[in-house]
Amino acid sequence: MWEYRGAMPITWTFEPAQRFALLSVVDPYTIEEWRAAVLAILEAPVSREHVAILIDRRDTQPPTTEFVAEMARFFAEHRGALSSARAAMVVRDDAGLGMARMTQLKSELDIPEISFRVFHSYDDAVRWLTA
Repeated sequence: MWEYRGAMPITWTFEPAQRFALLSVVDPYTIEEWRAAVLAILEAPVSREHVAILIDRRDTQPPTTEFVAEMARFFAEHRGALSSARAAMVVRDDAGLGMARMTQLKSELDIPEISFRVFHSYDDAVRWLTA
């Protein structure tokens, strides 16, 4: 199992049986912490074969539009590593859903090959990601 524990608001693990990285985010955190965690996932040897990420944002407030723009810039900068990637994001409420959909749309515009979906249910996200 691969695991990253930077600053504690953002951690990730990779479970070979499920074939995706689980990125867990807890408030408060910074864009730098987020970038470091996602880069660690992209650079991990297990990600080279199959890039699939489940982003668990149930313990966070919705990101600001500025934060979403920073994430979209990051995705554009790392387009090569993310093409053909699958990502699912789990949010806790409708406000989080709205901002996650904005992230999804911006990401898909920059990297049309990416498959990105947003869910309220963790189990639904896992089912979609592993289908």
